[in-house]
Amino acid sequence: MKVPIELLALFRQKAGTDRLEVEVATGPRGEIPFGAAPCKVPQPAAGSAPTVLDALRAVEARLGGQALLEGEDLRPGVLVFLKQSGGAARRVVHPAGERVGPGQAVVLSTAMGGG
Repeated sequence: MKVPIELLALFRQKAGTDRLEVEVATGPRGEIPFGAAPCKVPQPAAGSAPTVLDALRAVEARLGGQALLEGEDLRPGVLVFLKQSGGAARRVVHPAGERVGPGQAVVLSTAMGGG
């Protein structure tokens, strides 16, 4: 699934654009490599919407060297929102627990100090 990514603040400056589109797998992801511990996070069914975490990992790979995550958590100072097609947005605190649905965009920003 192609996920639109809107970049604000420093992300826009570093990427040189205000918008990206990343390709994110939509499942199945239940395979466990030999010798790996089983994943405790429920895996999506084939064709289900990707998580915000999946989209952020794709952005990290695309931008090369731009760290957004610490494991499955957001790095300090990184703000993420899910924006609906109508323009309403809500903050994402746990990227692994949020899915990006059709018509939604992931918005990346940075926290401003002193507020």
